[in-house]
Amino acid sequence: VKSIVSDTDANDTSARANVRKKKGRMALQGEGNASEDTERAKAIRAAVGETKNKLDKRLRETQLAVEIMKAKLDLLADLAERSDEEKIDILFDVWDSDSDGQISFSELAMGMRRFDPVCSLPDNTKAAMIAMLSHDDNRNQHLDRKEFADFIEDLTDSLGVEFHDVAELMILQSTEKLLNEEYESAVFSLVEPLAEAQIVDIEEEFDNITDERMMKLFDLFDRNHDGEIQFSEVAYGLKKLNPTASLEEARSAAVECMLAFDEDYNRTLSYPEFCIFIRRIMYLGGLKFSDVADTLVTMASETSTFAGEDKATVEDIEKHGDTENMLETLADRRLHLIFDLWDTDGNGTISFSELCLGLRSLQTGQKIEETAADAACAMLAFDEDRDQTIDRAEFADFIYRFCNVSGYDFDNVADELVLVAAIKEDKPEEVEALKKAESAVLLSIKEGGDKLSKLQASA
Repeated sequence: VKSIVSDTDANDTSARANVRKKKGRMALQGEGNASEDTERAKAIRAAVGETKNKLDKRLRETQLAVEIMKAKLDLLADLAERSDEEKIDILFDVWDSDSDGQISFSELAMGMRRFDPVCSLPDNTKAAMIAMLSHDDNRNQHLDRKEFADFIEDLTDSLGVEFHDVAELMILQSTEKLLNEEYESAVFSLVEPLAEAQIVDIEEEFDNITDERMMKLFDLFDRNHDGEIQFSEVAYGLKKLNPTASLEEARSAAVECMLAFDEDYNRTLSYPEFCIFIRRIMYLGGLKFSDVADTLVTMASETSTFAGEDKATVEDIEKHGDTENMLETLADRRLHLIFDLWDTDGNGTISFSELCLGLRSLQTGQKIEETAADAACAMLAFDEDRDQTIDRAEFADFIYRFCNVSGYDFDNVADELVLVAAIKEDKPEEVEALKKAESAVLLSIKEGGDKLSKLQASA
């Protein structure tokens, strides 16, 4: 019996131990499940909160859109009762963002931008400049209400519509905020001073072109009245405007004029080219054409009697030195390409060392000393203004003479000269030697030029 009881107690103890272990495992498992339930509940609550926020935001946006639509409908209803003049006034007030009672360039550009948002910024800027030029009648770089009304009328006419039919649409579009409005508005504000300066310059140019005194001056320069000013007429006219200048100086100035202002390279100046030429002279002298126009016309009208060596006519000076052929060479675009290839530092003139290296490409069989001597002679002969460089006009004269002495016609060898200039490779040792010798050579050229000038003066 004791044995049986002992075994039974042992079994009971083991069973109770197993029950306690099982309860322990169940308790641990319950705690893990509770933790997982808690995390899942948090995630669900966060998702629900985020969805609610999104829905609230969309609801607010929808309400705002409804309010905006309602405001637009109210505006349309109000506009329907107004006259076209009143609608233009409303449009003016919308475009006048600073409410100063006038439309500036940047406000005009921004208003046109809202009306045509697909237009590029450069094109929009150009269109605004044209609009300002066309409608700013009092030249104050702003549009008042009347000028703005004229602009809107021309704008709608260009679109083939009546303002009455599109007034509401234009006003509504002008109230819309563009996607990059802050950026584009800043851009227009930055370019406004430059645009206004350019507008002033264009207005002044227009005034000069339409000035009867400019037309009279052109007629006085155009001695044969063929509607174009030839080289000789430019030289003759410049001589009359500056009687103290020699005919050679007038000829040199006329060559520079043809180089700078004969845009179509036909060796004549048209009326627009002549106007630009005269305005350039005024700019360099710090003058305005309107201030000196009467004086210029009077000087060009006077009958001058040239004394001494100036008794020769400008036509004779033109023939002297094959000026006509030189001008023909100057009109060839290939000449300017050769000049640019020789002008290695790109400063617009050819120095002694650049001239020497350019000749070196044409005289590969010579020693560098011989080429340098030829370059020095060329500098002495063709540097007419004695600035120790060769400009484009002097270079044209030099190339023409060089081809003539060599027995070639420039037109026949121009392509080859361009090719040679393009593929030439300067030797570093020659470049260095020329740089070292340049100062001494230029001093010799200057001394030679001074002696030549004295001989010419005594002759």
